[in-house]
Amino acid sequence: MKLFNPVLKKTNNVFEGWYIRVLDETQDINYAFIFAKTHYEKDEHAFIQLFDGVKKTNTYLRFPIESYQFKDGTVHIASNTLSVDKLIINHPTLRVDLTIDSHDIQNFKSAMGPLKILPLECYQDVVYMHALVHGRLIVNQTIKDISGTSYMEKTYGRRFPKRWFWLQSHTFKDHKTLRMSLAGGSMPTLKWSKFGFFLIIHYEQKRYRFATYNLAKIKIKETMDAVIFTITKGRYEIILKARQTKTTKLLGPADYGDMILDVFESINASIELTFKENGKTLISDQTNQAGFEWMYKH
Repeated sequence: MKLFNPVLKKTNNVFEGWYIRVLDETQDINYAFIFAKTHYEKDEHAFIQLFDGVKKTNTYLRFPIESYQFKDGTVHIASNTLSVDKLIINHPTLRVDLTIDSHDIQNFKSAMGPLKILPLECYQDVVYMHALVHGRLIVNQTIKDISGTSYMEKTYGRRFPKRWFWLQSHTFKDHKTLRMSLAGGSMPTLKWSKFGFFLIIHYEQKRYRFATYNLAKIKIKETMDAVIFTITKGRYEIILKARQTKTTKLLGPADYGDMILDVFESINASIELTFKENGKTLISDQTNQAGFEWMYKH
């Protein structure tokens, strides 16, 4: 399996990036890394974002666009590399050298389904739901040997949606093979629907898909301390009760891929998940290591 490099219809004023989470609770490690580039004509460059979910900090590293290369399924930005098998980051305060294996992707299909061929502002795909990571982090000269887990996705297009949400977890308390990824956003180019979403749940080697394109329905309720997503399709009902902790500001693409959009994310949010079939609960579990962006109301 390799990272896929889409052929964008436009080569200017667009962005493209990969997002990878690395989690090892035994070492107090909870990071998200973004390898990306923007072809915004007024500020074309490559960049890496280093999001530390424990310290709640994010560092934006800029590079000349010429330092970006995609070759043989691997992204290279200067001396930093990302593939489905390897993650290498060289920075004065953070050095990462990790091997990635045991990916759980089987019979890969785009999370966006047929929406992927439409002229949308933004496209998102899941590269893998869960993988194992092994290797070493050096944080401010402190060496940490890691044996943890990972999740990876890809996003590309002209800009992030004007309203969106994103919720992800590849680790749950009781069900060790349970993973989920939910994303939704405005789609102004569509006449039949101004909003689209997908939810993928992977459990016990089986993958469940719920999305706008397969006629699943979603209801969203915001309370004082949580957002409750209820997704239904046929005999299935999934309830996700998500709570954000303190968020960290990342940068995302506004119009034309201009990297000036403030994005507020937590990667130690909580989820209470209930999965029902014909009214009977199949899965009930929770996590406090979820990724959550709630940009739906802004």
